[in-house]
Amino acid sequence: MITDSDRLHKLRAIAQSGLGGMGATDFLALSRLPYPPELEARSADRILVLRLTAQRQSFAMLAAADTIEVLNQRSDLTVDDAFMFTCEAVRVFLSLNRERDAIEALLRAEAFYPNVSAELQDYLHVTHSVLYTFLGDHEARLQASLRVQRTPPPEHPYHLNLNPGLARGNVTWALVVAGRPAEALPGAQAALDDIRQRFPGGGTHAQFEVNTLHLRAMLGEDPDPAEFTRIYDPYTLKAIQGSTAAC
Repeated sequence: MITDSDRLHKLRAIAQSGLGGMGATDFLALSRLPYPPELEARSADRILVLRLTAQRQSFAMLAAADTIEVLNQRSDLTVDDAFMFTCEAVRVFLSLNRERDAIEALLRAEAFYPNVSAELQDYLHVTHSVLYTFLGDHEARLQASLRVQRTPPPEHPYHLNLNPGLARGNVTWALVVAGRPAEALPGAQAALDDIRQRFPGGGTHAQFEVNTLHLRAMLGEDPDPAEFTRIYDPYTLKAIQGSTAAC
């Protein structure tokens, strides 16, 4: 049983440096409301944005929508936190087919963009690529994914949202749906290797495993039976998606 003092210490550390190796399930339990009264408001804001990210990456979209409502009531977010919040809100709303809310959130994110830290600005391109995926515009998705050139360092809290493996993977899958699978395979394996090392688990890890296996099959490779069983075992997928840090 974690003490109130330990919880406060962990929440402060995550607000400053991110989840590190903490699993998504553990983080979602740790970051449940209410927060200790000693937790600074700015730290609480960031924890809520990271909680929203973890919920979205764990495919808990209805819970994520509830977190959006909580964040909407907080009026003093920093520009960086407000930007990341609105970008994440776009992704959640699109998953819930709430297109009007997604567009409104995107317009807010674009308004924050000029004043956002340089290392976070490219998350807007990621958000645009998600919108183009929703719209079925494969070429626009690819071009948006290719614009992502900067990512925050590993010690940054929002490295969870934007990291080299994720950026490379987005380009890879955009190439696949654009009909260029042969160009995608090297990047797919590199992205998967990066995610395995940087965030060994999570919803994105599961997607990368499955997508890479599909891509190799598209190109005529026969999957190793043991690998196929490992990736598609329902208990393994559940563990990857819900019990470790999403990316």
